[in-house]
Amino acid sequence: MFGGDKRAERRGEEARAALLEEATEARRTGLPVYFCTVSVGSSKGDVAGFGGRMASPNLAVGEAIDTIESAGWRLEQSGYVFVPQSGGTLAGVGGIGATAVNGFVQGQFIFRPA
Repeated sequence: MFGGDKRAERRGEEARAALLEEATEARRTGLPVYFCTVSVGSSKGDVAGFGGRMASPNLAVGEAIDTIESAGWRLEQSGYVFVPQSGGTLAGVGGIGATAVNGFVQGQFIFRPA
């Protein structure tokens, strides 16, 4: 994990362990496809369209993919979607408003047996 935040490291380890357990169980049961979603960042009140800040996730995308692949899966496809949770309009210069958005980016991953 980036930085020295022990709580963030612990959350990352817990997320990795849970993901590995789920992927291992899916592989053990012989599923032909494993699909999962991972929160990869969040936005808190940033102005949409202006490259707002994204908070660091508990588990980086690469770590999530490596964890699942270590359970015998191969990444087939990935995609990302922003999931808005709330938003509002901010007053702008000259009467032009901007939308501030709270939400998170979700990675969606499809794996097949390796």
